[in-house]
Amino acid sequence: WEALAKAQYIRDAERYAAEERVRVSHILVSREGRSFNDLTARVAEVDERIRKGEPFDLIAAEMSDDPSVELNRGSLGFIKRGDTVGPFEEMAFSMSEEGLVSEPVLTIFGVHFLRFEGREASDATAFESVRERIVKQLQKKRSQVTRDLVLEPYRGEVQDQLFAIDEDRLADGMLKLLDERIP
Repeated sequence: WEALAKAQYIRDAERYAAEERVRVSHILVSREGRSFNDLTARVAEVDERIRKGEPFDLIAAEMSDDPSVELNRGSLGFIKRGDTVGPFEEMAFSMSEEGLVSEPVLTIFGVHFLRFEGREASDATAFESVRERIVKQLQKKRSQVTRDLVLEPYRGEVQDQLFAIDEDRLADGMLKLLDERIP
């Protein structure tokens, strides 16, 4: 099983490859409950405060509509591809200079300002940490294949019998059994 698991690990290397992550903070100006004019005014106010050099986390604490801002002051920590919506993800992964704040990014949630805080590629998952899981998957697959091979000659017989079942008679019999068991 060890050799089979190692071969599977090598064959599916992309599943265990390093995954790039970025660390970002954001300020969300939600569209919900705002007119277009209110939204653009709020975005302009956030943008002006960022350009003046005010601390990002303080602006986030005061102006972000993200419900988690009270706990994280806008910090989302590390995110990986697929964790966020498209435009947000595109901006987050296109940034490279730590401390840089993005231009406003429009998503289905509203307008975001992202501050880039770092990038990391996690190490590939070591074979030892997934070996047991791969072996179990291989054993399960072998068991299924073996069962299918053993049952294959009988499938025709069983299938014919399934089509010959008299469902009305079966239902009547089930009801009769239930009537006998219920006082």
